[in-house]
Amino acid sequence: MMKSNTLIFVFALFLICSCSDDNQSELIDKPAGFQLTNWDISHEEAQFKASLQKYGEGLNIYAMYGEKGNPSQKTKLFLDDNGDVNFTFSGLQTGKDYEVSFLVSNDAGTLAPKKIEFSTRQVYVDPEYGNTGKGTSWRFPLSNMQQAVDLAHRLSKKHGVEFSIWCKKGLYNLADETIVLYDSTQIYGGFAGDEMDVDQRDYNVNISLATGRKKNATLFLGLDDIQNFVLIDGFNFTSSYVGDVSPSVDGEMEEMIGGAVRFEGVKGDLIVRNCNFFDNQNDLQSSGLVVVAEDEILFPITNVYIENCQFMENTGSRAALSIYFADNVVFDKVRFYNNKGIDEGGAALLAGVQTFYVDEGVFVSNKTEYSNGSCLYLEDVVKVDIEKTEFVNNITGVQKLKNESIGGLLFQENGTLSITSSKFVRNDAYKHSPSLLKLQNVSFSDRGGNCLGKGDEANSEPYSNHNRLFEKFKYCE
Repeated sequence: MMKSNTLIFVFALFLICSCSDDNQSELIDKPAGFQLTNWDISHEEAQFKASLQKYGEGLNIYAMYGEKGNPSQKTKLFLDDNGDVNFTFSGLQTGKDYEVSFLVSNDAGTLAPKKIEFSTRQVYVDPEYGNTGKGTSWRFPLSNMQQAVDLAHRLSKKHGVEFSIWCKKGLYNLADETIVLYDSTQIYGGFAGDEMDVDQRDYNVNISLATGRKKNATLFLGLDDIQNFVLIDGFNFTSSYVGDVSPSVDGEMEEMIGGAVRFEGVKGDLIVRNCNFFDNQNDLQSSGLVVVAEDEILFPITNVYIENCQFMENTGSRAALSIYFADNVVFDKVRFYNNKGIDEGGAALLAGVQTFYVDEGVFVSNKTEYSNGSCLYLEDVVKVDIEKTEFVNNITGVQKLKNESIGGLLFQENGTLSITSSKFVRNDAYKHSPSLLKLQNVSFSDRGGNCLGKGDEANSEPYSNHNRLFEKFKYCE
């Protein structure tokens, strides 16, 4: 009996000791809550400040840093009187990629490393800063956009790497100046002015707005020295203007002028992403974005990508967006609202294009007066694919010209057209014209999932060849 009681006592003591050890380990604070609270990056040095919520006994903090992929330097850091961690990475070089990892541990454990990557391949712009900046940091930015584009171009040539222009929110007054772009120019708008990565910005909140104030024809211009690519991301363009009389060239009227953003004679790839074009006017040509290749056959543009952009309330002799002579054009989540064209389209005009793909597009309340194609005017576009796109309340041929029937929110001449999972609601055309498609020498394919607004099938003939292909469409819910 004595032996049994002794065993019970020993087992109970073991349980008590085990629980005490567990409780004791829980009382030891592991480091926690390491958070970067401030930073400033220039082409010369990077400064970081971080806070630590819990750190316990035996705290050790180290910074491992160096060029990206080779952080060969290590420095021990300490908490200051405010409980913050400060680190300055000096001796940076322009045109390099770097990384810093903060390693935090104490007697109870180790935090996962906090890794930060950054580069010195940016030129910074703040339109409200003044004229004293060098453009090498958010603290000392340039205020002039053309100076920033020129500097990025020079640095790219000098260091053999691509530089980008980061533009802080604000108004960029281009009433008396056209920004001329170079080959491989990359312009990003929508920054608050403290970011160290493009993905940290919110271009919907921090608006970078370029305006012509109804005086300037073209705000951004790219010419034939563009061989590789140009990227414009996160900018807004408004109030570019061309009246009914254009400047003359050698005594002759120059018709190919204007467009808030214009590329002429370019090759390579053009990428316009997260941009808005609104309230631009061009009485001679397209009003928003114009892209023209150097040569239709020898030097067409390789790719034109328009991604997550809006065209709103633009008015022109032609469509709000025009693209001439390209191998491949993609509209990804591009939206057109209330644009108006006189001839050759209301929203978008494409000519001499090999393949054209539209995905998740929106065309609402666009108009043409004397032309087919209130939404899309396509001439010699070989292959067209449209998927998951909405066409609502568009009007074609508001006025009649020379007693011709004008119609088709989508006009295509030559090539093939396929439409999938798209919606057509309350679109109209002049008198007895086709309200939806007007096709000439085009092979049409309905790949399913399309829908037609109830009653819209009575809006004249929906298809120019009168073969009632749209009778296969279901009604939109």
